[in-house]
Amino acid sequence: LYALKEISPVPVIGIAEASISLALLLGGKFGILAAMKRAISLMDSMAQTYGLNDRYAGSVALDMRVLNLAKDHQGTLAILEKASTDLVARGADVLLLGCAGLTGFSRDLTQRVPVTIMLCSGGRSSAGSARTPGDAKNPGVAKKLLSRASSSGDRLRILTTATPRNWR
Repeated sequence: LYALKEISPVPVIGIAEASISLALLLGGKFGILAAMKRAISLMDSMAQTYGLNDRYAGSVALDMRVLNLAKDHQGTLAILEKASTDLVARGADVLLLGCAGLTGFSRDLTQRVPVTIMLCSGGRSSAGSARTPGDAKNPGVAKKLLSRASSSGDRLRILTTATPRNWR
């Protein structure tokens, strides 16, 4: 990603970078929920690289293989809730689901944990609801993105799609 940023004539923003940027707009401190332990050092390094240590509550791994996440929805949800509570205790008021395999848990987790929960992996990135250059040709895209932002009590859940393919 960083090499691509150096040579690209257009802005290049990774999924995690976009999600973290939006998380910083929505809260004072963010935390990341990861499926596997090996992702923790990557997340910690990324927060340090972006100079965000003061606003980073840390990452917690569920210590589960991605393919096993959906096998026991309620069991995984209980583990997610415990990990979320840990991050909230560290000061996080925005949580990023840092694994595409966790996308199916966002709605249920939002009901259990009183903070903003965002998706930050795969095709459903929390890259933001603002218009992108590709949207100029299709103004309906911004409207669709904004319509996906829904209020849930005093919490906001934002689900958007990845950057449009016609970005050039």
